[in-house]
Amino acid sequence: MGHTYAWEGNDDVGKGKPMAATNDTVFTVASRGESSVMVSWVMTGHNNFISKVFCVFMNLDEMVGKDFETGLATLKITSEAAARAAAAEAAAPPSGGLAPVSAP
Repeated sequence: MGHTYAWEGNDDVGKGKPMAATNDTVFTVASRGESSVMVSWVMTGHNNFISKVFCVFMNLDEMVGKDFETGLATLKITSEAAARAAAAEAAAPPSGGLAPVSAP
């Protein structure tokens, strides 16, 4: 909540595809069992007249859909790696290299 992000691309995309815009973006994370979640990424914004005309001729889902899929796939890879690292750290012996030993 309250975070922002922005990008600047190469000469093909500039600061937006195909024009700069300011949109609301919502990531929704829903539990899918004990160790799984479903993430959805929705972006909404205002379409002025030029944007509406543009949408008649261009399919925005085709233009940015790949970017959403790539972003979600990267989020999955990154978050799963972080979860594995946290689990490994939690399972590691305490500092000093000594593992706890239980008495008989």
